[in-house]
Amino acid sequence: MNTDYLKLIRIKVTVLVGLSAFAGACLFSPRLSENHLYGVLAAVLLAAGCSALNQWQERREDALMERTQDRPLPSGRMKPEEALMFATIILAVAFTLILRMKNIPLFASGAAAVFVYNFLYTPMKKQTPFALMTGSVSGALPPLIGFFAAGGSPFDMRIFVVAGILYIWQTPHFALLSFKYAEDYAKAGFKTLTGTFGELKTRKFINVWMSGYATSLFFAIPAGIYLNKPVYFIHAAFAAATYILFLRFRADTDKAFMILNISIASFFLLLIADRMISLI
Repeated sequence: MNTDYLKLIRIKVTVLVGLSAFAGACLFSPRLSENHLYGVLAAVLLAAGCSALNQWQERREDALMERTQDRPLPSGRMKPEEALMFATIILAVAFTLILRMKNIPLFASGAAAVFVYNFLYTPMKKQTPFALMTGSVSGALPPLIGFFAAGGSPFDMRIFVVAGILYIWQTPHFALLSFKYAEDYAKAGFKTLTGTFGELKTRKFINVWMSGYATSLFFAIPAGIYLNKPVYFIHAAFAAATYILFLRFRADTDKAFMILNISIASFFLLLIADRMISLI
């Protein structure tokens, strides 16, 4: 595949989406089935399509920011209509797959992901710095997509604990990015916490949400998402380590961002490992 298409779908983000969707499917059942595959595929296609559509929507803004000037559309390597067609096809394939599964909760969560990300969050970025909290809703849906695709019930609170943890993670994740690239975002007309409230208050906001995320990890234990008791202790140690690392590196934007990413990936891998161990 042309590397420009990989940039259009933000491959790193898409991989994390696939991982979280697979964790959601495994939460329902550790026994792999074709529905697990369909759930992951649907989540990945939705993420890829949303990303491509977002880059089409923000192609003019991306051209104004150093961070995004080399993307396929602002650089001129890809025509807008080509990117729009690509996004449309991917989303059409995703919803064709979802509709074939005849699963109402799955369809609702997939449709919500596209609507919230591309038609609420994207235009809101120019209106309020708190748009990131709306975008976090879309980012928290992949585990639900995987869970529902595998056969999970929308009344099972375990999946909402997992999605809640991911939601709380998303907010400082987006906030750190906007903090680091505040000047770039301002050039494109996007509202940022730094530009609206200043650096000191923005750091306090990020620290509160990072602490909230680390704290939320502890709620996974009483929620009963793990099947094996030793994993409870591993998770508790991992959650405590996350909290300590945040306290140690909260002033370093790059390291805090890295800790956030490693932490959430580790959470999903631990959940998947717990389910796979239960089959032995």
